[in-house]
Amino acid sequence: MSDINQVKLRGRAGGDAEVKHLPNSTLVTIRVATADSYTYQGKSVERTDSHLVACWGKVAEQAANIRKGDVVTVEGKLRTRSYDKAGEKRYVTEVVAKSVVVDAQDRQPQVERDDAPDRSEDDIPF
Repeated sequence: MSDINQVKLRGRAGGDAEVKHLPNSTLVTIRVATADSYTYQGKSVERTDSHLVACWGKVAEQAANIRKGDVVTVEGKLRTRSYDKAGEKRYVTEVVAKSVVVDAQDRQPQVERDDAPDRSEDDIPF
């Protein structure tokens, strides 16, 4: 018997990518929101889940520029890890990404961004 641990998600980034530079690598984390609907007692119910995605190495480089609202496709595997916080053991389940693709055709324009440089029409080269 062969075990399978595969995840494929397509949804919107719940926030900008968070980049952490570690001694031997870079970790980029993103949250991906996926929506689903089902019928309960004759009524349609919408449900949104938020998935924590950890990106390492080259995948982290690809994910570093993801912005809130970007449509992304993530492939990877599930991992559950534990850590201690103030003496209390906590558990986290996350997707360890094997690939992350920003689906540019579904990207919504960002009307206002805090990090966008100020430009006048004279600064535009065309």
